[in-house]
Amino acid sequence: MRSTFVPSRLALAAHLGIASLIALALWLWLDWRLGLLAWPGLCWLGWYETRRAPPALRWSTVRSCWQDDRDREVDIVAFRLAPLVIGLKIDGRVFWLWPDSADAQTLWRLRRRLRQRSEHRA
Repeated sequence: MRSTFVPSRLALAAHLGIASLIALALWLWLDWRLGLLAWPGLCWLGWYETRRAPPALRWSTVRSCWQDDRDREVDIVAFRLAPLVIGLKIDGRVFWLWPDSADAQTLWRLRRRLRQRSEHRA
């Protein structure tokens, strides 16, 4: 069964909020024109970062490895398994999975599989 992920609206809201706070700080402490110029760029950067979604993943019981949508083996390292977010490195690229990145059952199965794999490695 493949796990398909979508870009998160929660992550987008968090990035836009941080971008707005940085632009406001520039506006207040340096120059209002700098804050005004920086805000659209910071918002675009946050939007661009949150539009990246991880590839569809599947656990291969035959080969005991993760595979992507092209049935290639991928290396996955979970560097954060928390109730709110999951931090993954998939072939060296960092992805954050938020609660609205997939349905709850898919995220639960992913957490369980990643936790089992990390216990076997330790």
